[in-house]
Amino acid sequence: MSLSVTCRVDRGIAVVDVAGEMDYANAGELTAVMSEVLDAGHPDVVLDLGRLHFVDSGGLGAIVAAWKATRAAGGSLQLARARNHLLQMLRLTGLIKVFVVHPTLAACFASSATGRPSRPALSSAGPSPVPGRRSLRVRQAG
Repeated sequence: MSLSVTCRVDRGIAVVDVAGEMDYANAGELTAVMSEVLDAGHPDVVLDLGRLHFVDSGGLGAIVAAWKATRAAGGSLQLARARNHLLQMLRLTGLIKVFVVHPTLAACFASSATGRPSRPALSSAGPSPVPGRRSLRVRQAG
């Protein structure tokens, strides 16, 4: 199966639909679409992953790169309708603490009164295990 990455704008938020199988060989398709979305002035993005049937570490890396790019653009990235295999990967890697994950697209839009995606709040988590660096704790949107 191949990968399909399409985008639409809903209430000023880019909804990127990722469908099929995303692996190291085709993860660049998500990166390319994300670049177009951000270049078009849409820093708030929802990745709709309900039709993503497979993802490997290369695909996970592309999702992390998308999160970093939206943050750098002053926006936010939320994940919607992630399947169990991806949720398990996020838990195993600790990335579940980084991403705002919602069970539905509607929940993404309802996450704030303005309809704008929420951002994980970063706060100090106490002493850092690495001298000179702050540890950060990420809260998930409920």
